[in-house]
Amino acid sequence: MGTCSVTVSSDYYYCYLKVVHHAWAKKKLRKWMLYLLIPFTWVGGNAVAWSWTVHTTAVVNGVCYTLIFWKSRTDQLAFIIWYISSFYVGLFLLFLFCYGRILVTIRRQASVMACHAASTNAQTQSKQLQLKIVKTMVPELHAAVPE
Repeated sequence: MGTCSVTVSSDYYYCYLKVVHHAWAKKKLRKWMLYLLIPFTWVGGNAVAWSWTVHTTAVVNGVCYTLIFWKSRTDQLAFIIWYISSFYVGLFLLFLFCYGRILVTIRRQASVMACHAASTNAQTQSKQLQLKIVKTMVPELHAAVPE
């Protein structure tokens, strides 16, 4: 639950850095940083998931119930609000920001290229590239929604 969300958001940041801040990413972003991101997503996601699961789980008549036993109704409501704002609204806003900036950067680069090569071929390639990015965005958005 939490691990998938952290992994998807790290993927957004990686694409965002590689496209929007290309010069910085080429100069400063190293492979070891990406390899360090993998255990961070697992540890961070599991820490978030375990922090609420352990306190609300109990075994009743041999059956394990998770996220059922809350200390108070206020705790449960606070968790629901935090969960929805973090894993639905927050990831959606992150998705819109990162891919929006990527599309703006691609369009800006395409307009510069169109000025240099005043042909319809450059415009066609630009539109195809934008379409490929949008096709990539749809599965990414679907993967970001927690199940």
